[in-house]
Amino acid sequence: MPVEEQLEEITDIACECCGFKTVYSSGFVFLDDEENQDDMEYIARWTDGKGDHGVAFLVYIETFQKYASVVFDFDQHAFTVINPSDNDWGDVEESELLERDQIIGTYHADMLFKALDEIWLCDKSINKFAEMVMIDTGEV
Repeated sequence: MPVEEQLEEITDIACECCGFKTVYSSGFVFLDDEENQDDMEYIARWTDGKGDHGVAFLVYIETFQKYASVVFDFDQHAFTVINPSDNDWGDVEESELLERDQIIGTYHADMLFKALDEIWLCDKSINKFAEMVMIDTGEV
C-alpha cells in the first residue's frame, strides 16, 4: 500500500469566503518503484462540500528538508506547484516551503508528481471528497 498512517481531521476552522469547515488528511506515501526514496510526509486540505476551492497539498521533500506546496484544481483536473506566498498554511512558515522554481523542471518534480498521483489514488478521504465533487459536477 503506497499510503500509510493516513489520518483525517474535520476541523472547526471555517473557510474565510464561504464558512464551510476545513478538512485535513495526512499520512506518508512511498513509491514502490523508487528503492532509495524515503517515505514522503504529506498533508492535504480542502473545504468540505466545496470542490471549487480545490485541494491544497504539502509534500515533504527530504533533499531540501522543506515542503512543496501544490494545489489540485477540479476544473482543470491538474496539479500545480505554487510559491509559498500563494497559499496560507497557518503554522507552516514560508521559510519551510520551496519556491516553485526549485521544483519545476527538476528530478524533484518527477518524484513529487509520482507521490501526488499515489496520494490522489490511495488516500481514502481525498477519494471520497473527489467522488462527491465529480458527482456534483456531473463528471462521473
